[in-house]
Amino acid sequence: MINFAWKFKDNFMKNALLKTLILILFISCSEYVFSFSVVRRGLEYLPVDSIQKEDSVNYRRFKHYIKTQLTAGYSYLPKMEDIPSRTNHAFEIGLARSNVMSAMEFASTCYYLSNEFLFNNNQFSIGPKIGANFFIWAFGLGTEFVYYTNFHENTLHWIVYMGMGLGAGNVRLGVHIPFYNKHFQDTGRVSLSLTFPVCTLSKRNINPK
Repeated sequence: MINFAWKFKDNFMKNALLKTLILILFISCSEYVFSFSVVRRGLEYLPVDSIQKEDSVNYRRFKHYIKTQLTAGYSYLPKMEDIPSRTNHAFEIGLARSNVMSAMEFASTCYYLSNEFLFNNNQFSIGPKIGANFFIWAFGLGTEFVYYTNFHENTLHWIVYMGMGLGAGNVRLGVHIPFYNKHFQDTGRVSLSLTFPVCTLSKRNINPK
């Protein structure tokens, strides 16, 4: 029975990693899918004559741009009653690349690298992070990996989240799945996070024609 439980755990972790990689690949491919969808849907509402006019009010409603931004954020990891844990506060800074489009709808994909700084009962840890998300109509899903370490021990968390936002700015609720050392500094299993752009490093406008 114990051997079966460990095999189940190992298979679950392998499948979880595979599903995450598939989700990141899906988000990458979806960038091109929703690009076509939003452009087509937006242009359906434009008269043919207005598309040909540079100063058309309707035409100017369509926006498509790619931004690279410096971001900052905060995460609250509450104490869990059913497992050994305590309240944690994490601050982060990172870089995000967003592909944002709006016509009659809003949609975005975002890839990001960042680093969390975790403060917990006078203990200090860092958490390098990589992630991606997809938002449409301000609602979306995302996933990320965080490698927490206090330079004496470490753990790797896979986080799946849902939330509201657009591009690099969002509010999200995430579920943490630790791959090992699940009681590292008594980190919890859920987090409430806020990320926002601090400044734009580069912006490229895309012509819809």
